[in-house]
Amino acid sequence: MGDGSRKILIAVDASEASEYAFRWAMEHVVRKGDHVVVLSCAFVPHLFSFGSFAFQDDWKKNMNEVTQKCEENLTKLRIIAEEAGIDVTSETRAGDPREEIPQYAESIHADFLVVGSAGNTREAKLSHKLKEGVRMLTLLEEPHNMGSVSNHVITHCKVPTMVVRKVHGKKYEFSGKDLSYAV
Repeated sequence: MGDGSRKILIAVDASEASEYAFRWAMEHVVRKGDHVVVLSCAFVPHLFSFGSFAFQDDWKKNMNEVTQKCEENLTKLRIIAEEAGIDVTSETRAGDPREEIPQYAESIHADFLVVGSAGNTREAKLSHKLKEGVRMLTLLEEPHNMGSVSNHVITHCKVPTMVVRKVHGKKYEFSGKDLSYAV
C-alpha cells in the first residue's frame, strides 16, 4: 500500500475486553484511508477418546457454535467500522488464536496488529502459612496484566503489535492507562 494507507489487523474474540480494544483502535490507531482487517479465531480444543466418535460429534457441534458466534461478532464490528467510513474486511480462522493471529498477520502483510487483553490469566504461586502450629502450602493465583493469547502474540509475531487492556470498570472511555504494551 504505497499510497500512505496502512493495513491494520485487529484480532478479536467475543469478550468485552476485545470489543473495547477494537473501539480503542478505531479511535486512536485507524485513520481514514487505512484498510482494517478484523480477525476472529474459532477454537475448541480436541478431546480425544479411545475408539469413540462421540466426542468428535460434540466437538464439531461446539466448533460450529463458536464459529457462528465469531461471525456474529465480526458482523457487528464491521458495521461499526463501515459507519465510521473505514474500509474493512473480516475473517474467521479455525485454530488456536496464539498460533493463528501471528501467522495471519504475517500472511496478509499487516502493517500493524492490535489485540485486546482481559488479563484473566492466573499465575500459580505457593504460599507458606502457619495455621495452628502446622505449616500449610496454599496455592495462590494472581492475575497477570496480560492474557496468555496477547502475551504469546507479542512474543511471537513479527508484525508491530499493540495490546490494549481494558481498564477495570470502564466501558468505552479512553485514557492513557488503556495501552499496556507497544512492540
